Amino acid sequence: VDALVLLLLTAPLVYLLNSAVLLPDRMASHFNFEGVADGYMPRDTYLVGAALFTVGLPLLFGLVLPALSSRMAKLINLPNRDIWMAPERQLATLDYLGSQYRIFALTLGAFMTAVHALVVDAHRQQPPQLNAPAMQMALGVFLLATAVWVVALLLHFRRPR
Repeated sequence: VDALVLLLLTAPLVYLLNSAVLLPDRMASHFNFEGVADGYMPRDTYLVGAALFTVGLPLLFGLVLPALSSRMAKLINLPNRDIWMAPERQLATLDYLGSQYRIFALTLGAFMTAVHALVVDAHRQQPPQLNAPAMQMALGVFLLATAVWVVALLLHFRRPR
């Protein structure tokens, strides 16, 4: 499973690196709600930040948190924790949490890759113009997916019957 997460997060990194040549040395890195560029930075600085958010943060959720969870189970806070972290359920609970961390990691990686693609696309015109409706749609889908993910977690950890 961890190898799959690494593989699925390699594609965004490859895309990020390959698309770097499409960006100017000084590039728009922030856009207002209408998609007008209102912040600039050097391309290399942008790429480091984009890599951290597109691959680094998802790796934290997808690989580091599951590994830490199994080693630091006593620090995990869950609804009905005494039930779910009881010795007979703890391993299954940690496995479930690990799978949920991985799902969120891949969702976050996909969203950040979409944001980067929109930034690359914005630089195909001068001055750079972000496709604001596409960005708003991507953000809406990500927020909806995150809300569904949170609700699913809460429903899973409600008191068992």
